[in-house]
Amino acid sequence: ANFLKISNNKHKKSFRPAVFGTGHNSLVKAIAKTVGLPLGMLAMMLVRNECRLTGIHLPVMKEVYKPVIKELTQYGIVFTEKLRTV
Repeated sequence: ANFLKISNNKHKKSFRPAVFGTGHNSLVKAIAKTVGLPLGMLAMMLVRNECRLTGIHLPVMKEVYKPVIKELTQYGIVFTEKLRTV
């Protein structure tokens, strides 16, 4: 399923993000990695003063998600995006 459709006067485009990852073993599943690791990574960013945000935020700010996505690749979790003209 496409999550976003973009249209202008001439072209329509569809955007489809995807996440790929595998579990480590029968106890450490891919879903556990995608839930637990980002939270731990953000906590470490806060401890190291790499993230200066205060208060409660959704993780849609580039200061938060860019370094976390980059670090997740070290754990075999890859994010892809496909943009195609419809």
